[in-house]
Amino acid sequence: MTQTAPLLAATFEAVTATVQDCIDAGASTAPDAWRAAAVLWFALHGLVTVPQAVNSLDWPPFDQFLTDCVTRTVGRREQPA
Repeated sequence: MTQTAPLLAATFEAVTATVQDCIDAGASTAPDAWRAAAVLWFALHGLVTVPQAVNSLDWPPFDQFLTDCVTRTVGRREQPA
């Protein structure tokens, strides 16, 4: 086990717990917090690394892409106005 493994595990547990909180509050349609957290983890890493590696495309603004990654991954429910 590397020295970063405990920190990585704790961070992933925090992301999973946050997704579960969203599910419990009715703000997320994700059926499984662990799976949604894993997909979100991958999506966010890709959000940062892919535009750097493939800079020949006209990527959307970061904030817009970030919002899309989180809401589509976690399955956010629209909140009444």
